[in-house]
Amino acid sequence: MPERDYWSNEEWKKFVSDYIIPLRDSADALVKHWNYLKEEIVGTLFNEIETEKDENFKKILLGGVKEDGDYSERSLALFYSKFFGTQLSNLQEYLISQREGVTSQVTGAVEESEFMQFVRSISEKTNAILESASQNGLIDAVGSETSEIDFGEFTREPEKVAKLIKDFYDNALKITVNYNQHTLFLWAIRKITRRYLDTAYPELSKEEKFEALKRFVGLEKYFEPEIEENTENDSKVKRGYTIWHLPDNSFGGLICGLNESVWKYFEKESFRGNLEFLFEGVVDLKKDFKEKAERTINNWKFPDYIEKGNSHASKHKYTISGIIISEHSLSVYTKYGHQWSEYRWTGSGTVRARWLIESKKCNIPLLTLFDDLSPALFLGAIDPTEFSIRENILELGGY
Repeated sequence: MPERDYWSNEEWKKFVSDYIIPLRDSADALVKHWNYLKEEIVGTLFNEIETEKDENFKKILLGGVKEDGDYSERSLALFYSKFFGTQLSNLQEYLISQREGVTSQVTGAVEESEFMQFVRSISEKTNAILESASQNGLIDAVGSETSEIDFGEFTREPEKVAKLIKDFYDNALKITVNYNQHTLFLWAIRKITRRYLDTAYPELSKEEKFEALKRFVGLEKYFEPEIEENTENDSKVKRGYTIWHLPDNSFGGLICGLNESVWKYFEKESFRGNLEFLFEGVVDLKKDFKEKAERTINNWKFPDYIEKGNSHASKHKYTISGIIISEHSLSVYTKYGHQWSEYRWTGSGTVRARWLIESKKCNIPLLTLFDDLSPALFLGAIDPTEFSIRENILELGGY
């Protein structure tokens, strides 16, 4: 990765200006357009839409609808239905009334499409990021630039709506770890030892730059090994193996959360399918990133002296004693066994499934484990949420 001045106030100001604000503005514009459609269409009799409203509302609801009620492949009505959830309350009833020559009581309807759920999520998250940036002194309060948009004009010129969606799509891609160096940097340091951070970004070994980074992105201490600082080397080791992380509500954590929201929707086949109405080559961004990360560290192997669990069926917990892991506990979710710690019910409640606990003593070097796991945590091959330490208990889930 090319090293940037991630400890610089100006670096994050530019990031917010170039990526977060454009994404927020394009998301807010789409939300306002959707609200405008709801106000104009929902509950209005379609015969009133035909006679009293802009002719383009009729095209939005029926443009390209065939006599049997199916949509033409590239119709305007299908476009609006996929992206904004516009439709008639009962399309078949309307078509029959048209054939019979009677007045229809069918009304317009607007549902929150999967695409609009995504847009609203991005709007909320980008506004939260801007609020955090403002509180941190990175930027002044920023207002939205969508108030000047004439949404009535959008109904008359659907190509402008398509451009708005394309701008939003491009802005959403640009903010992900797949394409954005700043987001990738934050993603890599979600949970990281100071030793590995200094190795990856040598400038951050300078305390003033590390402190500046902490202040801007919200890094906090996650775990500090219990090492008595009797010598200079003791202090160096303790500093190097202290783990730092980005809390969810920090500036950096919120940006990582934004990336996760984009990934969440792009994982869905139905969502990608709807986007392909306008875009070619829509991919599962999370899967694409994970595959590249695994190729990058193809020589890395999970340590054979420790075990990982399945987040649904088993959990491995390790007791930390100073710089040693002294005990290993395995919890297995099963319907059978002899020693139970927790009751779980399945189906109708007639079958009981519980956690079986087994423990054994061990002698695993903690600092070696941190060194061995750091490359995969840094590159995202291991999800930091599956690596947790609470009250000197290290837990490894499945990944």
